[in-house]
Amino acid sequence: MEGPTPRLLLLHARDEDAGPWSDALSRDGFRVELSDRDSVRADDIVRRRPDLVLLDMAPPREPVLRLCRRLRSDPRSALLPIVLIAARRAEADRAVGLAAGADDCLPRPVTPALLSSRVGRVLRRRGVLPSSPDIRVGPIAISPTRHRVYADGRPVGGVTYIEFRILQALAESPGRALTRSQLLKLTHADRAGVSERSVDVHVVGLRRKLGRIGARIESVRTVGYRLSQEPHEEGPPPGHPPPGRTTAPRGGRSPAAGAKLPPPDA
Repeated sequence: MEGPTPRLLLLHARDEDAGPWSDALSRDGFRVELSDRDSVRADDIVRRRPDLVLLDMAPPREPVLRLCRRLRSDPRSALLPIVLIAARRAEADRAVGLAAGADDCLPRPVTPALLSSRVGRVLRRRGVLPSSPDIRVGPIAISPTRHRVYADGRPVGGVTYIEFRILQALAESPGRALTRSQLLKLTHADRAGVSERSVDVHVVGLRRKLGRIGARIESVRTVGYRLSQEPHEEGPPPGHPPPGRTTAPRGGRSPAAGAKLPPPDA
């Protein structure tokens, strides 16, 4: 993470939730301070001057909403980014949370990847973090801020979160081979006990969605994958043989180059 490390104040209702949330945010480069939600007042938050407040809406939620309104009404904290983590009634909590002045409200249970992503998005929107520039490698363009992938200027649909992070990691080091272990860590999938071989499945899906440009994601034997910058290595669309290669008829062999085929009635 470039620039100063953002300071997050995590106000939790239960210790068992605070640990995993704090660990996930810390691994993504945030500095996290933990406090019991019910023991912190608005004046305490203003005095500590965090870059963002993360508030647990586990019942009772009324004190959380009052705290949000108090922070928004105080000129010293009116612009302080606030992110809520909903209780079980995610839609209802989101509606009242946003009405109370929160910048975002996350569903529960919240995954580590979603938590870090949405916190980062709020910080970028508020100017605490710089906006992530688009990454370009040949005909591939990646927008980390909008979570979009483009191939030859056209949006690529259906790219999953892990596929996106794999492509982003490869695009940030074009031409460099990354191991499956490295790619798992960069996508946070290693925390869920996912095997290294699952990376292969995600790469297959990513290549298919990119079409002929997907051939730029090269397999590196005994290592992992790399994203090629060379345009001549682009392949045919999935399901089509490369130019100049014929498909052997079922049960037989392709004729040798230059061989004459027998007449139809022979």
